Amino acid sequence: MTERVADRLRPAYEDVRASVRDSDVIYCDETGFPVDGDQHWVWTFVTDEDVFYTIDESRGSQVLEDVLGDELAEDATLSCDGWSAYPSYHGKLQRCWAHLLREAKYVAERHEEAEPISEVLHDLHEDLTAFDEEDPPASARERRRARASLCLEELIRADYETEEVTQLAEKIRNGLGCWLTFVTEPDVDSTNNRAERALREQVVMRKMFGGLRSETGVRIHETISTMVATWERQGLDPPDQLTSILGGEQPESRAEASTRGPR
Repeated sequence: MTERVADRLRPAYEDVRASVRDSDVIYCDETGFPVDGDQHWVWTFVTDEDVFYTIDESRGSQVLEDVLGDELAEDATLSCDGWSAYPSYHGKLQRCWAHLLREAKYVAERHEEAEPISEVLHDLHEDLTAFDEEDPPASARERRRARASLCLEELIRADYETEEVTQLAEKIRNGLGCWLTFVTEPDVDSTNNRAERALREQVVMRKMFGGLRSETGVRIHETISTMVATWERQGLDPPDQLTSILGGEQPESRAEASTRGPR
């Protein structure tokens, strides 16, 4: 039954992949997902309209090429954490501030010399998000980004005594050029929360049944997960969509749902 459903959904699954590739902003994340006892990774790619999942034995940039193509549009933005696969694949990134702020808070609780770093980062992020909500013109965005960049650079100039604080400063340094994309790109979030939320259901499923048993199971899982999450994101009803597909009908498009109106 589930294999038959996945077979019916696979063309739509590939359509979601194509839609994600054409998006200007893509939120990405990955987490471990065992297959037949071996470590694999479930990756998610989230846009305004789509949620795409793929499961692969690799956590490297090749997965990004498989999903997004050999070369993403130069002006497209990937929102991500600090995993090395992302800068290896694409140049224009938005590093996740939620990760940075959590780490800064944790280190500051352990080391007094990190307290000013954490305070500056939290205040800077609060100021920048408030600035972004005002929808300022491009010229003001560029000036604000330049000032914020100087602020980050000032944080990493100091010599820190403890290893954890030094590592925090190094994390900031490694992300220079990628922390502030959202300031000049109004459609980009400062965090990668969209992708992290999309992975939470996958983590719950992993805990429930421990992983998948075969490549067939992988294909079924990534296909159905993608379509259900995408339908929900588009305001469509997954049971209705599945019923239509199993009845031989084409799945309802978002445009059709918009024309139909709420149920």
